[in-house]
Amino acid sequence: MFQSIYLPGIQVDGIKLSIPLLQVFEEFLEFPERRYGLVRRSDQRQLAVSEAVRSQVLKSGVTLEEVVKRRRQDFWHLPNLDDWQRVSHSLEPNNPNSRIEYSYIVHDTTHNNWRLFTSEFRLIQCPVTQVIYEVSRGLDVVPVASPLTN
Repeated sequence: MFQSIYLPGIQVDGIKLSIPLLQVFEEFLEFPERRYGLVRRSDQRQLAVSEAVRSQVLKSGVTLEEVVKRRRQDFWHLPNLDDWQRVSHSLEPNNPNSRIEYSYIVHDTTHNNWRLFTSEFRLIQCPVTQVIYEVSRGLDVVPVASPLTN
């Protein structure tokens, strides 16, 4: 089992490190003001976040440990997640020109509010394990009404 890493600038959990992943973490560290996330594609588990996300998380009352262990099913609006899984299949791993901008609704269960995120996504694949990861960079976030109300 892998150990969790919680250091200033980067938080990682459950990852076998490789050069492509280290390059992603280097980007997280080079641009600490950007909101980055790393999700394992196979189970949609969020594994790492950048310093900007960490700072937001600590203000929200959610623990960092919870953030780097949750799955998208726990916080994405499920119709958006279903659509994302369809749309994102056009992305090519390890191709820096293969990127998609996508908007999706997220539910903050701690404060029971909804937000519309717009992020840029790309894929990387670990050459050792062949695991595919989604790297997201947050571009915008705005409050929205619950999509569950009529």
